[in-house]
Amino acid sequence: MKKKEYKISVIIPVYNVEKYLEETIESVVNQTIGFDNIQMILVNDGSPDNSEEICLKYKEKYPDNVVYVKQENAGVSSARNNGLKHATGKYVNFFDSDDIWDKNAYEKAIKFLDSNLSVDLVAFRLKFFEKSTDYHALDYKFTRDGIVDVNEEPSSIVLHVNTAVIRREAIPVDPFDSRLRICEDTKVLYQIILNKLKYGIISSSNYNYRKREDQSSAIQGSKTKVYWYTDTIEYAHKYLIKLSMEKFGKVIPYVQYFIMYELQWRIKGGIKAALTLEQKEMYRTNLRYLMSYIDDTVIAEQRNIGIYEKLEAYFLKYDKNLSKKISIKDNLFYVNNVLVDEVGKIANSIEIFEMKAGASKAQDVFQLFMYMVFKGVKQGKLVASKHSIGSKYARATLVKSFETFFPGLSIELKTHEDYNLQAPATREEREKFFNASKAKKTTDEAKKKRTSSLFKSAS
Repeated sequence: MKKKEYKISVIIPVYNVEKYLEETIESVVNQTIGFDNIQMILVNDGSPDNSEEICLKYKEKYPDNVVYVKQENAGVSSARNNGLKHATGKYVNFFDSDDIWDKNAYEKAIKFLDSNLSVDLVAFRLKFFEKSTDYHALDYKFTRDGIVDVNEEPSSIVLHVNTAVIRREAIPVDPFDSRLRICEDTKVLYQIILNKLKYGIISSSNYNYRKREDQSSAIQGSKTKVYWYTDTIEYAHKYLIKLSMEKFGKVIPYVQYFIMYELQWRIKGGIKAALTLEQKEMYRTNLRYLMSYIDDTVIAEQRNIGIYEKLEAYFLKYDKNLSKKISIKDNLFYVNNVLVDEVGKIANSIEIFEMKAGASKAQDVFQLFMYMVFKGVKQGKLVASKHSIGSKYARATLVKSFETFFPGLSIELKTHEDYNLQAPATREEREKFFNASKAKKTTDEAKKKRTSSLFKSAS
């Protein structure tokens, strides 16, 4: 007997979601295209809770178009691959078991794909609910219902397979890499998108992503896991570089924007997992390798990090050679003639004390900052003193932490007459140093001399 060909197959991996599963299933049952047109495949990935009872209830209620598959726990990639083997729909959606679709989403997706044969998938806006009600950081591309040409809009990246409806014929065999727990879906999406270099977007309907109050989802807890620093880079990021090189002879901007989007959170967030020294060193090596493929413009155009994270990205790319590539023109800061930011904006956002009160020209302060970063300070936490000699208090201000990439040591940067601007690694060391600095008495003439020497060295 020939299997019925549904308009869409919805594959839902199920693990430890009894609290949310019925709400998720109901958002599929109540789609405006009619549930008769939907094949729902529930894959129980060895869930230890009562999720199976919920799956069996819906299988009994809708025996013709609900498929129930049970497997030993093997992860979301294995569950999705297993579910795909049962799919007969013209289109496929890999739906997460704690999220919700807007009621008209599948109707809009099918109508779009039926009318636009030049694309193999269409993506929806991702809106958070529960802990947050914002839209995803990549929402800026959703300005219309239409087609994105990734050569013309390389920053319009798409990450989440759950927000996409895909032509079944365009999906590779066993598409999800079971070695990955994060980015396994992006890897699949890029394999599909890079074939035609186009995809669809629908702005008039939402995929509603549950951002859990208890932080228990896989993505929310990923940065504390070792695999985020090892497997994700090895099997997702490096793979996409290789794929782009094989297809196009270069890493195209669309791939660069995805990798840099991923790296910005790593640069911004630091290391949260308990890595061994060997793993930390490999992580740094891998970050430098990835950054070597990222154009300076792609770094400068990142929307979710500030100037210090961008500087850190450039430093990963160029290391000691960065200082030679920096220029300041008309109060604007450039790397390789790519505009990064305004110098005044940068300088005013950091707290570095010049030993002579009033010597606070933006360019001078910024030169001092660059001097500390690229001439001497490579390890530990970069700290500067907001300090007026002779006053009762000397307050330390953390300017920028490089401990993510250069952990462990206290650095001393000598400027003039044995005055030390340090970057101690611990709070106690900072307090000890600044207390000692506070007690030091100098004349107005000596203070001017030190200030002049310091900025001369920096420039």
